[in-house]
Amino acid sequence: MEKYEKVGRFWAVDEDGNALGEEQHGQLTFDPTAGGRLHTGEPLTTAGPSGRRPMLIWGSVDRIGRRVTLLHCFHLGGGSYIVNQAMDAGHFRHEEVFTKAVVRISDLPDWVDNDTIDIDWHEPAEGESQWSLKLNLTRPEPQTASFGRGTVTLRFAADYERIDNESVKVVQCPQFEIEYAEPTNYSAILNDVRNLQDLVSLCVDRTCFTDQVHVFREDLPEFSLAATPFPDTMRAVEIYVANRHHIAVPERQKMDAIDMLASYGDVGGIDMIARWLDQAADLHPVVGFLNSMRYTTEMYPENRFLNVCSAAEGFHRIANPDQNYMGRPEFNLLKKSLKALVPGEHRRWFAEAFNDHSNAPNLAARLTAMATAVGNVSTALVGDIDSWVKVVKKARNELTHLDNGRPEYSGADLLWLAESVYTVTRVCLLLHAGMGPALALKIATRRPVWSTRELVQAAVKTMAEQQGAK
Repeated sequence: MEKYEKVGRFWAVDEDGNALGEEQHGQLTFDPTAGGRLHTGEPLTTAGPSGRRPMLIWGSVDRIGRRVTLLHCFHLGGGSYIVNQAMDAGHFRHEEVFTKAVVRISDLPDWVDNDTIDIDWHEPAEGESQWSLKLNLTRPEPQTASFGRGTVTLRFAADYERIDNESVKVVQCPQFEIEYAEPTNYSAILNDVRNLQDLVSLCVDRTCFTDQVHVFREDLPEFSLAATPFPDTMRAVEIYVANRHHIAVPERQKMDAIDMLASYGDVGGIDMIARWLDQAADLHPVVGFLNSMRYTTEMYPENRFLNVCSAAEGFHRIANPDQNYMGRPEFNLLKKSLKALVPGEHRRWFAEAFNDHSNAPNLAARLTAMATAVGNVSTALVGDIDSWVKVVKKARNELTHLDNGRPEYSGADLLWLAESVYTVTRVCLLLHAGMGPALALKIATRRPVWSTRELVQAAVKTMAEQQGAK
């Protein structure tokens, strides 16, 4: 996502597009890391700072009067506004609908790993004077799969740019294209974009960014310079959303499959992407906890550890909603029998303490089931599963309840223990979303496992000794 800087005229509107004040000249800057700022000569309304109420601002920029929409804006005072999201090439409301989205994600080229650029470099032989360079770019065929609300396609776009008289840049850009069966509101589209970004991040084992998002619909055609619509076209409306950890393209390091937890091919290709779009809404809280391991650079190790424990427990509950310690009829009978023995003044406490969660598997049971499900990945990473489960469970309980006399764990040990829960939960998540069990065997040989296993197992040993000495 490139930096966006425009000058023009701006005005505040309500959700029906009615102006709330006078137009003002201003400067708009949208930075992919810092977000957006709008500065105008005078406030756009006389209502004063908006506080927690988001504003909708329309603008007309450049000499041709290109329309822009600024969403979820907040008035800081005077002529200064925070702009959380922006849309280029139109005036829209907060919940506008579209029928197609095209998404480019930072690590998608490495994740897909489809190198189709062949270079033929010919140096002149003795007596010859001509040098020759041939570039052959063979675009792979698009891959398409259906999901519950439409289709998703992996398509390979390509372009070139003459940098100067001495250099040319050729770029292949894999991108996801989502075509919706029904017009879909803007927020739901951004959720799909976020879910795709999250999946790539979980697989490549580092923070990914949305580099570009365009949305389309049939009643928004391309126009000529004479303002005549071109038939059978759809205008690309670009969306700008800030990501404070965004890294510019030239600064990104290339990744190979060995550096990732799982490649695009490992997880099942485009069919997996379609299944993920169907399941991601239910899994979002789990993914959010997991991605705090990579998306957040500054966090106490205790918080990272508790986050991934919550992710593991939440995932197992979602994946196994009917799994209980005993059958529901038997549990209800036992609860009724015990309640009859509880004095009246304690029955409210009893009802709150002896609820449905009392019959659910505890964290140890959930971790054991998950580690067993991923087999060689967990044994390669944590060593003895039972020892690992005991350490994780006890540390989670101590840090949750802040028991007196609990051991003082080192931040490094907690971090590596968190990494182990993070990786086991990620693999279980991918298996749940449709990755083949045979492909999961590859993960034990990938860098996120072999480069951390000694540190993880040392942390488990140290913390087990601390817990035993308590």
